[in-house]
Amino acid sequence: MTVHVLSDPTSKAGLLEIFSGSQVVFANTNTLDKRYDGKPGSPTEFQALQAIVDAAIEAKVELLVLSCLPDAGELGDKSPDFFNKVKGMKYAKQKADETGLKVVYVQLGWYITNFIDGHDPVVHEVDGVVEFAMQGLKQDKRVPWVSTYTDLGPIVKALIDNPEPYIGKEIPIVAELLTMEEIARIYESITGQPSRATSPPLPTQTPHAAHWAGLMGILNSEAYMVDEGIMQLAMELMKKEKPEEGMTGWGKWLQDTKFDAKKKKEGYGEVISTTRQKWGGRKFV
Repeated sequence: MTVHVLSDPTSKAGLLEIFSGSQVVFANTNTLDKRYDGKPGSPTEFQALQAIVDAAIEAKVELLVLSCLPDAGELGDKSPDFFNKVKGMKYAKQKADETGLKVVYVQLGWYITNFIDGHDPVVHEVDGVVEFAMQGLKQDKRVPWVSTYTDLGPIVKALIDNPEPYIGKEIPIVAELLTMEEIARIYESITGQPSRATSPPLPTQTPHAAHWAGLMGILNSEAYMVDEGIMQLAMELMKKEKPEEGMTGWGKWLQDTKFDAKKKKEGYGEVISTTRQKWGGRKFV
């Protein structure tokens, strides 16, 4: 295996060198890359996606599996995550029409791993109850959850093995829809630790406050993959690769990882972050 590191993620020339000779490319950009800092002259995630598409065309790649996000309309325009990934998807669709490039668009739900390196649950100092929260999320709103480390690889492999039915289609990858209250209830049932959900307000004084407000606006308006039927296709694709396991929901993820919010202060989160491949003895593709 060869590892390529691009100093500039928007470099078509660098990507072309990597893609040369490849039949299939799976491309996933990192919205949180520090190089996308919004400063004048800095690269953008859209430019990176644009370069990926252009390089795939020039390298005569047979299939491009592109990670993007569904179009959330005006709400999506307020979130860099959605704005850039949707713009990249639209660009890919345009170029596919013009050149015949075969593209499948995979769209990921909210990462379960955010509970260890994003919106970590906290243990209340007074009563010891584990609290789950996402700032600005209304209590009755469901979030589309996915375990990328277990489910993305097998689903992408299933698409690569039989791409024709999915060419040009948007493939949502979601395991289940859960509110924070349901997240807390499942955690308590599996760990035995008293848990609850809280609804803290949106942050206002952090560098990413506007970014986060945009994401919560999408979730609160139910504009981000919350239709029950949206999970069916991902489940069918997963069964083709891992029929004995299926998609990894929150409860299964807890059991596999033995995640324990009360051990966070002992460095448990950091240990998980560096040993994900060993969770539950399962191979993460």
